Amino acid sequence: YLKEIIFFLSRINRCVMKKLYFILVLLFTISISYGQWTTTDLPISRSYMAAASSWEGNTFWFAGGYDDLGISKRVDIYHEDNTGYWTSTELSEARAFPIGVAYGGYTIFAGGVNFENQKASSRVDIWSSTEGGSWSTAQLSKARFSLSAEVSDGKVLFAGGA
Repeated sequence: YLKEIIFFLSRINRCVMKKLYFILVLLFTISISYGQWTTTDLPISRSYMAAASSWEGNTFWFAGGYDDLGISKRVDIYHEDNTGYWTSTELSEARAFPIGVAYGGYTIFAGGVNFENQKASSRVDIWSSTEGGSWSTAQLSKARFSLSAEVSDGKVLFAGGA
């Protein structure tokens, strides 16, 4: 059904398509809303971080970024259950502007930049809940920050960035 909507939208004028896409996203957001806001604070406030949500285990991940002490390698994980609680771990290297994505028991953070040495990162940190909860690393083909990620056919694709 969603593919039919996307096909239809691809045939419409680009400006109109943007408005319809916004409406579609708004309707989707409203349809999954419980009608009640809840809030919590990150244990350490940061900007320029990545976020990913994993339906397995109902967790929300916030990684890297920039805090009062500089570039961060911190990963804060919010576990949504009846009480809601935070745990934390670390990326293999500190960086801001990474991208986060979760799929099939894996939560992945890729790329980013370290403001202190002005270098983009090709590092990919992979958390595997299927392997007992452990980190592994990989490399992007090229160092990037502010990139995009998408999951398709069981693959995570990274594109763009600077």
